Order: sequence, then C-alpha cells, then structure tokens
Amino acid sequence: MSIQNASSNFRNKKYHFNKGSIFGSFSNFAEDEKGTIEIKNYKSVNYQALEFINYLPVEGKKEIKDLLLMLKEAVGKTAKFLEKSFEVKELREEKTNTDRVLQIINNQSDEKIEDITELIKYKHKKEKEFQLYIKLDDNILNVYLIDLYHLGLPGDLRVQDGKKIIPYDRSKIYNKNNKPSRNLCINSILKIISSN
Repeated sequence: MSIQNASSNFRNKKYHFNKGSIFGSFSNFAEDEKGTIEIKNYKSVNYQALEFINYLPVEGKKEIKDLLLMLKEAVGKTAKFLEKSFEVKELREEKTNTDRVLQIINNQSDEKIEDITELIKYKHKKEKEFQLYIKLDDNILNVYLIDLYHLGLPGDLRVQDGKKIIPYDRSKIYNKNNKPSRNLCINSILKIISSN
C-alpha cells in the first residue's frame, strides 16, 4: 500500500471522536510504505504569548536527543521511523486550540498551513511528549512542527477505565521549560543547513 493510498484511505474513513475531542485515531501505516521524510521547520522557537517552546537543555533527556538523531537519520528515507514508533492522530478544527497550533507553525514557515486538517499528528509511543506535526505532500511527509513537551495541543478531559484523565497544563509545562538553561536549538542536533 502506498503512502498516497494510505492518506486517501485516512481522509475518506469515518472516525469516532469522543465528545469534545479534536483527535481521531488512525493506525500506523503499513510496513511497506515508500514515502520519505523531510523537515520543514527545524529551528527551535520560544513564543511566550502562545506558551510554546521547543528548546532543549544542554544536559537534557537522552531519549529525546536520541529521537531527534533518529529523525535526522530518517530524512530523505522511507517512513519506517514513523511506522514503528509513533501513533498517528487525525486532527479536526477546534478553534481555541487548533488556531494556536497553526499560528505557531505559520510563524516559522514561509509555506503556510491554512487548515488543521491538512496535518497529521505523530505521537511517540514511549516518549509521549515528543510529537511531530506532519503534512503529506505527494509521497513526502513534511515535518512542520517538532513538539518536545506536549505543548502543541492539550489532551482532552475524559474518563478512561473509570478514572478521570486530566489534560496537560500548558502554562505549567511552558513555565517549567522556559528557563535560561534551555537554550539548545533543535538544529544543533539535526544540523540541517538552510538554503536561505
């Protein structure tokens, strides 16, 4: 199954959303996907007004740095890195939250995303705060946002197995990570040379 067909199936399939949810579930792509990964936005940013930061501490979590190195190695290659390690989430519009994500992305990029449904969110299965916002263009999976701290979109307040699941506190997470010691740019690890 090609990644183009996967995307077509993805868009045409009916999804079940929990009440108030902006996420629909979608299983991982098939093992034989031939799409390649590219990174559109690879520099860290700190938008105080939007409470979003994706700088790392120099002495930071090794697992996150390892994931960035794996992403670097995956550039220009097939999507195996995504298939094996990430959950895939469809996004739908929910103005309060999704407009903010589009603003974060469009502040970084010359290529604007007009609609949140153009993006698919990839959430790492183990390091759940590590999330990628990706747009599928032909057979290329373009990474438009690298979210290191689950600051892009909050979770939903829901009940699971009889327990109330509380959404992430965005302000608390932002303030925790908005420190002078967190000044390592993502591109210090990715080392992608800009053509601009």
